[in-house]
Amino acid sequence: MREPLTLEGIALDLDASIGIAIYPDHGNDAAELLQHADVAMYGAKHTHAGFLVYDPSVDQHSPRRLALLGGLRQALGRDELKIDRSFVMQMATNPSDAVIVHSTIDLGHNLGLRVVAEGVETQAAQERLTVLGCGTAQGYHLCRPMPPENLERWLRHPGPCQRTITRRDG
Repeated sequence: MREPLTLEGIALDLDASIGIAIYPDHGNDAAELLQHADVAMYGAKHTHAGFLVYDPSVDQHSPRRLALLGGLRQALGRDELKIDRSFVMQMATNPSDAVIVHSTIDLGHNLGLRVVAEGVETQAAQERLTVLGCGTAQGYHLCRPMPPENLERWLRHPGPCQRTITRRDG
């Protein structure tokens, strides 16, 4: 696949990425093996290695993907879909997280759900979410946690949000 393929006079450069998962080392059933082969394939694609054997020590996404899937299952009975902060906070530096955030926003809209992004801690993240079509966000960039009496006052007279945490004893 290193040589360009000529199709109707047009030279095309093709690449292939292959992920390998071996039974029983990388999974006990077809679903688990496919998931791990998928992780390895994306690793091969990211590193331009051509192929990669699944390595659990570098699989940073499996627990996070399970959390996302759990959230999706819960969302079908609700009117909103929340994107976990672990994806939102890293979307500027981690291409996989950016894809997950974008895909989740599209999925939520396609299901008729309101999409809420958690963990918005920078202006850049808020702007990127807006471009992607996410209209609701939560996070320290927007407002720090506040006690109920401050929230009630802020809701009556909206203004700049308090940027420091007020601790309540009791």
